[in-house]
Amino acid sequence: MRLINSLLQNLENPAKFKSSPPAVPQRETLDHIWRDVQDAGTTSTYPWEERLSAFSLTLCAGLSTYDSAEENLAQHRDNFAAYWKLGAQSSTWEDADLQGATQRGDPEKFWLDMRLVCEGRSFLFTRKGYYALEPWITKPGDICCVLFGATVPFILRKVGEVSHYKLVGEAYIHGLMRGEALNII
Repeated sequence: MRLINSLLQNLENPAKFKSSPPAVPQRETLDHIWRDVQDAGTTSTYPWEERLSAFSLTLCAGLSTYDSAEENLAQHRDNFAAYWKLGAQSSTWEDADLQGATQRGDPEKFWLDMRLVCEGRSFLFTRKGYYALEPWITKPGDICCVLFGATVPFILRKVGEVSHYKLVGEAYIHGLMRGEALNII
């Protein structure tokens, strides 16, 4: 799914949400992705109760001002909740646990974290059910791999008939960023 690029083209600073309605394409894009995440027909490697965290962490590539968002997951969740609540439609905001988080979080902080990593990337679901951010130029048939010694997964594209590959770019795959890929190979 190539949804994040359209999101970024219409991304508004959360400070504007307080005085005016959110940018419609942005909200519709996030709502659309979230509906797909919740869809029982969508393959997901994450347990049901962890999908919201996996979704929010993927949107910012697991980062909070260049640090790991997972190291302060409570604050990340509060910031995401505050951001989401600013423009969420009532039908998409039904998690009662997150209602209180909207008061504690900083919506602009989440927006900046998301904006930092989503430029030039698209949100996608892998065949195995991981949530990921990929370079927007990724095409069907490109492969994702963890290169020996690398700290992030990469997207490669086969070139020609011989086994030659071109580097498309790096990817963020939630759940495979801290060496977990080695355990599933």
